[in-house]
Amino acid sequence: PSPFALYTVEIDTHYLDIIVIDPETGQPLGRPFLACAIDTYSRAIVGTFISMFPPSALTTLAVIKDMITRPSRCLSGGIPSIIIPDNGVEFKNNSLARVCEQLKITLTPSQIGTPDNKPHIERFFGTLTQGILQKLQGTTFSNPIERGSYDSSGKAHFTLDQVKQYVDEWINTVYQLSIHYSTGRAPVLVWQDAIQ
Repeated sequence: PSPFALYTVEIDTHYLDIIVIDPETGQPLGRPFLACAIDTYSRAIVGTFISMFPPSALTTLAVIKDMITRPSRCLSGGIPSIIIPDNGVEFKNNSLARVCEQLKITLTPSQIGTPDNKPHIERFFGTLTQGILQKLQGTTFSNPIERGSYDSSGKAHFTLDQVKQYVDEWINTVYQLSIHYSTGRAPVLVWQDAIQ
């Protein structure tokens, strides 16, 4: 259990269930990745980075940059005490280690083969997928059975920038304001009380 806001933050990367298109040609580019950070105390999202890049030190550093600059945009975020990242190669990087050392952040990677070590971020990805991604044109759904004969590439309609905008807006106006089943309160309210 996390005793206060930003004590523990889970970071993970998720392959989004939507195909994006090139803004100039309209041709399908593929599925983007969302690197995301969640505060385990409040369940508030405290950092995001959406790109076509697979998980790497670059995407993790981009999430950390977003996390520590969010307060200047009046969003939940800041410098955490502990980050629980995935156990991928991207977290065994000198640049990432130096940034965490400079910011006095402890990296505590999850154990290999134990996806339950980051339950809050994994649950958020499911909520995001069902809450918005599977409702947009070009969704790939979660599996081929759900997709059926739906032509995800043919129906793809949104650019990467548009998907970023929709995801950010959904996080800030729906997820952060909805009652969380385990806390019984909206993440933004728990966050605001915690930082006061």
